[in-house]
Amino acid sequence: VFAIAVSYGVGSKDERTGRTGFAHLFEHMMFKGSENVGAREHNFIIANNGGTMNGTTNEERTLYFEAVPANQLELILFLEADRMRSLDVNQANFDNQREVVKEERRLRLDNEPYGKSGEHHQELMYDNFAYKHSVIGSMEDLGAATVADVREFFKMYYAPNNAVLVLVGDFKTADALARIRKHFESIPRQPAPPAVDASEPEQKAERRAVVEDALARLPRIQIGFKSAPGNTADHYALRVLSAALQSGQSSRLYQRLVKEREMVASVGGFVDESRGAGGFFVQANVRPNAKTEDVEAAIYAEIERLKTEPIADWELEKAKNSARASFINSIDTSLSRANLLTGYALLYNDPGLVNTLPDKIAAVTKEDVRRVASKYLNQTNRTVVVTVPKARGASASAGREGGRGKMRIKITHQRLLAASLTLALSASMAAPALAQQQPNPADDGLKGVVLKNRAPVNKEVLKVKLPKAQEATLKNGLRVVLLENHRVPTFSMQMVVMSGGLSDPAEHKGLALFTAALMREGTQKRQSRELAEQLDTLGASLLAGSNLSGFTSNVTASGLVENFDAVLDIFSDVVRAPAFPKEEVEKYKTRTLAQLQLQRASPQFLAAERFNRAIYGEHPASLVAPPAETLRKTTSEDLARFHATHYVPNNAMLAVVGDVTLKEILPKLERAFGDWKAGAAPKTVIPPATAQYKGSNIYLIDRPGSVQTFLQLGNLGIERTDPDYFALLVMNRILGGGGTARLQRNLREDKSYTYGASSGFGGAKFRGVFAANSSVRTEVTEGAMREFINEFKAIRDVRVPASDLDNAKNGLIGGFALSLEQPNLLLTNIVTQKLYDLPADYWDTYTQKIAAITAEDVQRVARKYVDLDRLQIIAVGDASKVRAALAPYGTVEVFDANGKPIAQAAP
Repeated sequence: VFAIAVSYGVGSKDERTGRTGFAHLFEHMMFKGSENVGAREHNFIIANNGGTMNGTTNEERTLYFEAVPANQLELILFLEADRMRSLDVNQANFDNQREVVKEERRLRLDNEPYGKSGEHHQELMYDNFAYKHSVIGSMEDLGAATVADVREFFKMYYAPNNAVLVLVGDFKTADALARIRKHFESIPRQPAPPAVDASEPEQKAERRAVVEDALARLPRIQIGFKSAPGNTADHYALRVLSAALQSGQSSRLYQRLVKEREMVASVGGFVDESRGAGGFFVQANVRPNAKTEDVEAAIYAEIERLKTEPIADWELEKAKNSARASFINSIDTSLSRANLLTGYALLYNDPGLVNTLPDKIAAVTKEDVRRVASKYLNQTNRTVVVTVPKARGASASAGREGGRGKMRIKITHQRLLAASLTLALSASMAAPALAQQQPNPADDGLKGVVLKNRAPVNKEVLKVKLPKAQEATLKNGLRVVLLENHRVPTFSMQMVVMSGGLSDPAEHKGLALFTAALMREGTQKRQSRELAEQLDTLGASLLAGSNLSGFTSNVTASGLVENFDAVLDIFSDVVRAPAFPKEEVEKYKTRTLAQLQLQRASPQFLAAERFNRAIYGEHPASLVAPPAETLRKTTSEDLARFHATHYVPNNAMLAVVGDVTLKEILPKLERAFGDWKAGAAPKTVIPPATAQYKGSNIYLIDRPGSVQTFLQLGNLGIERTDPDYFALLVMNRILGGGGTARLQRNLREDKSYTYGASSGFGGAKFRGVFAANSSVRTEVTEGAMREFINEFKAIRDVRVPASDLDNAKNGLIGGFALSLEQPNLLLTNIVTQKLYDLPADYWDTYTQKIAAITAEDVQRVARKYVDLDRLQIIAVGDASKVRAALAPYGTVEVFDANGKPIAQAAP
């Protein structure tokens, strides 16, 4: 693998009044073509040769990066140099990407609960324009920008003397430097960009606002304190303070607000890093019936304690070990190393910080923590925004102001929710989305993509050599699978138990999920808090989970290899002897009920809930969240009984990956699990999934105030072992399985309807689904529906051109090669092979199976699984505005956000 990262010294802090969002808009423009690369060709080449790429913008810099298989080094250097030298700026490209950015803004902020709150908080907190305004920009400023602005911006900031390039991979340094000089040295330097005053005046009094949010379901408190710039002694001390206060389940705020007083559904925060004024942030989602003022008071009480009492030894050790573990995990791939190095080089002129940062955190003392708490976390330096759900029919006022007089409501950067805005060029598989124009044989399926064919693409077919897992069996029959990875000194282990949601009693759906969730809330030897403190002190993580319709449950632990023995001791204790304390069970119920209420603000959740119900009927897969009524009736005895029945070694498999050897760990595993007694776990019965619908159906979930419609369309799909799996992989790659797929090119690039559109499919031991989805602005709901149907018809009815087919297969094969750098993905593949009884050579022949797919195979599975006569269509949006747009596709059934039918007159 080769990875390249190029950072330009320009971010939103460099923008001027009236042109906010420009740095981020320009990030999009850099993918629109240059002298030797056509419009969209950059994305097209990378994706279709197995690479991955993206770009991000924040206040300080704009970053572009790619990772490609090892035969494409010349390609990525050529592509980055060509757009640095000769970006193609024209009106059509500019207009198109401006609309896409507006859709991104609607998706991330305007249509999301609490989206505006983050903006209000940033506007209120900072005085200097550099950090006060939005990275993504205001609609007004985006609309006012001109092509002349773009050209001026490019010349001023996109110059080699304002950029840092990092290359990571298995190369000879002299050869790599010669190639870099060949492509970049002739690009002319430009005058240095104007310096920006990033200073922030001292704040004299608390600033406060209340915001009413029609999309929110629970109150939220957002608190910010101005703090030190990054890479300073105070910054690192604040990171240690933040770890003690709000990082992990052992943190003071989690223990006090979530566990002890049960006031919030969640609480946490972070320390912002910038060259100017930084920020220290805390955020809490308040539970129903709790008072926001009481939650605030509890937060401030914990902060005050940090000023008067030294943090405990274990808290200091926790902060240092967690920071070190997080840092090591952040350099485990070539791409993550490249991105880290370019940031340190650009922000601090110190790429060597990659080797010294853990030492800077290790040098922090208890007194340093007390000092920075007193220096920064004060009432006069505090900015607070409280968001309250807006009652239906209430006033539309933005909020009430306080603290420093009238609050200026403006589009501002949302630091509380994201450190940077990302140009999503690859499909999100959390929920399929949309992308391209209906192809026809005349344009070979490449409408909107200009191929100049000047980029040096290496046509060599990669030979993929898979690392081999080792296996052993413990004396009690527990199967162990190990994949060695000595790249970084870390490990991860997963106990896979062959019982999940499909093993739930019919009257107790969610029991497997509840059991897994409560396993780390206390064992026979360790209380919940003790577990949290021990894990966090080691810089380790331990998670347990189960799917409502899955046939497995999983307990996963990871950490630094130096702590393997200590983590294994905790891991085996949690797996074998959870206590399910009654008080912890009751606390879990109340906070989970609040979280179930919170997720109903998400259009994606509402769509998934209705979609699965339409597809599966009464099958267990119809549930995407546990029923509140079964959660309420769950007892400690229920959980203990499920665990005792199903968590036995003859019903489990232990998978390990990391910087260890089988010879080294096998005796330790025997000591930890060798006397674990086998049991008669019942075999999981896999109910077949059959279509629960006769024809097409349209379900509209009313979400008043939505500025977008979330669309999801699909059918019942395949089982994981279905012979059609590989044909569907290729078909989906063409239709919507990537940033250059047809749905994305159509709905985003050609029509500017959306920020992203994709499709996907999945399967288990019962049939999964095929689905496509996207969030589109409300006004184009009908047009988006039309283009979805057009693309579905095209993939079914028009033979896939040879170029589309070859590109899809090359992309999948190259992407598989890229995955070899990620041991956790490889281990997942190995576990998949074991769980589904796939042939022993399944992954060795993976690329050959993809290469063998024909155009006839693609059309056959498209006709079989993209069933236009029985398409299930879900829309989440403002019913008063979009119902009529859906009516041409059939009878529209309308529901509220709680899943209840709404009777409405025909439009």
